[in-house]
Amino acid sequence: MKNFLLIILAIILISGLIFSGSAKAASVQTLKVGALLSLTGWFTFQDAWDQGDVQIVAQMINDKGGLTIQGQKYNIEVVIEDCKSSFDGYTAAANKLVLDHKVKFVVGPNAFFSLATSPILEASKVLHVSGFNTLQPGEMDANTPYAFLGYDSPVSIHAAGYMALLKEFPKVKNIAIFTADDASIKYTLPHLKNTLAKMGLNLVGDVVMFPNETTDYARVVSISTASAQKELIPLATIAVLMPLVIGLVLQVEALGGFLAGIILSGQLLAVFMSNAGGAWDNAKKSIEDETRDLKANTGK
Repeated sequence: MKNFLLIILAIILISGLIFSGSAKAASVQTLKVGALLSLTGWFTFQDAWDQGDVQIVAQMINDKGGLTIQGQKYNIEVVIEDCKSSFDGYTAAANKLVLDHKVKFVVGPNAFFSLATSPILEASKVLHVSGFNTLQPGEMDANTPYAFLGYDSPVSIHAAGYMALLKEFPKVKNIAIFTADDASIKYTLPHLKNTLAKMGLNLVGDVVMFPNETTDYARVVSISTASAQKELIPLATIAVLMPLVIGLVLQVEALGGFLAGIILSGQLLAVFMSNAGGAWDNAKKSIEDETRDLKANTGK
């Protein structure tokens, strides 16, 4: 999804070379390119990578002399606005790029957030390239002449998944679709069914939807941690009390023998577990390097 940023900035460079004139500019000017990225919130898992990519590509273009458009030389300045992983955040960020920074070209957004930014950018006649298209009306269609798609829609992602499935399991004919309930499935489903038909696959049952909400993983971790701590209490109690009980009941000689046995067996167990772990890891790597063959049961 993030490769579209690299492609679009490269397109800017090519366009500048095509329309460059013969006259020399008196000085190098700055061409601002807006970037709609979520640097806070749940969508940072995607956009945090794009932040670095877009800056690197801009620097690469500037290092090669920037752009020359109708005789005027430009260096690219990337203006990044944090969209905070929400529709309201994307709306505010798009307005800021247009009204405050006066940009005429915008990279982004990713995912389904174009529904929030396209109306603003279209009304201001700002060229914008989205990183995704869920095929919903007003997102990117005949009524959005300033919108371009830098990365294909969910249809291509599903198609790639189907191809990978058929490669590993060529006998599969029936599949089910499990996806987020983001209101786009009714627009993408006809295209998905068409793709399935071309590949000789059948969609079984209705599409299974799940709420498109952020999962609170902190609660999951806290429950697991509390449970693990409770399970460790008996073991820790045994480890602390056993030497005391043996020393008080069976006296010093028995305690010495007990501790010597524990230390020796513990050392042997540690060596065994270390070697076993290394053997398992080497076996895993060996299997991963093998050629995939279902009949011979080799490969990952």
